[in-house]
Amino acid sequence: MALAAAALFMALFAHPAIALGAPPAPQLAAGGAAIASPGGTAWPADLTSRLAAALASSWGVEESRLHVSWYPAPGVQPPADGTPLRIAGRGQGGWIVAVFDPANASPLAVRARVAMDDSVCVAAHELMAGHALTSDDLKHESRMRWGGPEVGAPATGLLRAPGASVPAPGWVTRRAIAAGEVVSWPAAMPPAVIRDGQSVEVHWERGGVRVSTRATALEPASEGARVRVRLADGSICRDAVVVGSGVVAIQAGERP
Repeated sequence: MALAAAALFMALFAHPAIALGAPPAPQLAAGGAAIASPGGTAWPADLTSRLAAALASSWGVEESRLHVSWYPAPGVQPPADGTPLRIAGRGQGGWIVAVFDPANASPLAVRARVAMDDSVCVAAHELMAGHALTSDDLKHESRMRWGGPEVGAPATGLLRAPGASVPAPGWVTRRAIAAGEVVSWPAAMPPAVIRDGQSVEVHWERGGVRVSTRATALEPASEGARVRVRLADGSICRDAVVVGSGVVAIQAGERP
């Protein structure tokens, strides 16, 4: 266990570019989502295929969509074919650590970066801030970006509803967006169905008992997002979920 931890530490911090978080591969293109090519160091195809297969299984995507780039520390050689492999790291920015566990040697940890072919939503033409999107404003393109599937934005405040992974007609731009730029949260957001300071209807239900009351929204929010509300006694609930225009629901564990 100690050897594995030491190997992982060396993979993360031994290489100066990696330690500083500066990727030696090409930077993200305009719009923050697409890249030109993965870059990196060529390693044996079987190791690359095994890592891609493991990541595809973990992320629930097709292996053919993934592009693996290796960034071994200076002097590190590929392990033998068939060496057991496991993955460390959350894949943030596409970075992961492949840890190889040879039978008669110390674990070998190697930094890798993964890009994924993805369908992204881009602006069909220049969009101004405060514009309500229509189908004519958006188009889909296949581009390569770092990391696995997006997990979505924090579900609180004026954010997209859970499960809404791409912008849709009706979303509102929060800033100007250039033609061809990727349109994504938070540059565009679903329209607010609750205003800051609005009186809202609150529903709470547990064990067949349902209580309805009123509260004051403390921030604008879209349908499906979490929102903070102030209840009649002055207490604040931070986990109310917007279920409709002017209506929120409080989880059973919260006090109505």
